[in-house]
Amino acid sequence: MIVVRIALAVAGVGIVTWAVEQAVRTFVVPRAIALPVTRRIFLAMRRIFHGIVRLSGATEDRKRRDAIMAHWAPLSLVSLPIVWLCVAMVGYAAIFWAVKGHGVYAAFEISGSSLLTLGFAAPGRFGLDLIAFSEAAAGIALLAVVIAYLPTIYGAFSRRELIVAMLDARAGSPPSAIRLLLLHHRYGGLDPSIAGGTAGSSGWSTSGRRT
Repeated sequence: MIVVRIALAVAGVGIVTWAVEQAVRTFVVPRAIALPVTRRIFLAMRRIFHGIVRLSGATEDRKRRDAIMAHWAPLSLVSLPIVWLCVAMVGYAAIFWAVKGHGVYAAFEISGSSLLTLGFAAPGRFGLDLIAFSEAAAGIALLAVVIAYLPTIYGAFSRRELIVAMLDARAGSPPSAIRLLLLHHRYGGLDPSIAGGTAGSSGWSTSGRRT
């Protein structure tokens, strides 16, 4: 039984460390890092939103479909800290169960109370109190990281929407690839050989500009 408790405590520490590491690598590290769990969360949320689109009958309606899918990325991003907090709660529950050994429900009750700083369940011993303090600090740190980076994330989404809005002037609304190519060719940004013409007959130079 002692061996099982030790293994469970080690596993709990590993789970908590993994959750904190995922948050740091997602929000703090200033470079693009491929995280499989984050990708799976976004893909799962995308399937949910595609299901909502089909159920609402907006499959063929581009505007309604775009209005629904516009919430996919923000909600997926908000769901990340929820997943991390749940994983951290499970990890600390394993630690509490391994140290205290008073049942799974009691371990989850203490873990949830400590993580969300509710304070309705106290471990009651000095060593367990220290673990509860560390869990409360981890929960606050995860939420603080997300809240601190929300303005930056919102700014990135705003810049993306601005670029999409500028694209409407060339591709139309709803966007059309044919309209984009025609306007690009009309304003001298497309090589005439691609459009089916020749430089000599259409008055275009080899660089795609009028001579």
